[in-house]
Amino acid sequence: MPKVKTPRRPLDFYPTPVSATRALLFLLEGLWDGATAFDPAAGEGDLLVALEATQTAGIELDPERAARAGVTCGDGLTLTYPDMDLITNPPFGVLDAFWLRVQAHRLHRRRLCAVLTPVAWWSAEKRRDYETPDLIGQLGWRPTFHPKEGNGGHKGSQDFCWSVLLPEPTGATQWVRVEKP
Repeated sequence: MPKVKTPRRPLDFYPTPVSATRALLFLLEGLWDGATAFDPAAGEGDLLVALEATQTAGIELDPERAARAGVTCGDGLTLTYPDMDLITNPPFGVLDAFWLRVQAHRLHRRRLCAVLTPVAWWSAEKRRDYETPDLIGQLGWRPTFHPKEGNGGHKGSQDFCWSVLLPEPTGATQWVRVEKP
């Protein structure tokens, strides 16, 4: 029987699973004070809520999701980011553009930045000149971003990691496997 491919969601919307956010909090223990969190691809705000940061803000392209999340409606690739730590799960279709914005944010603001990326994403030749993360927290499971209709869920098809830029570059990437909380 041929495998049925799941269609892409409008605007590449894939909400961050709570387990992935908990893994990030474990990974950042002692590295992030939890005071601020800014998400330039906020979706419905699930990531910001799960982070439980003192001060949160976000940008979301879809007006209905932005209203539900209580964040600014706009394009996270063009609007100015506030002076806050940046934590995001951007649309995979524009992940390269978001990573370049994240690099600039860390350079300009000297803030912690964490982006959920596929592990294999880092293997592409076109990313050779990207700033490499100071810390990679590979999820020890494949997250499910949207349960399949009717059967309660399905196993994800890719390995993911949190790619973290610390406020000050370390010059080396530390790779850590993070088990499911």
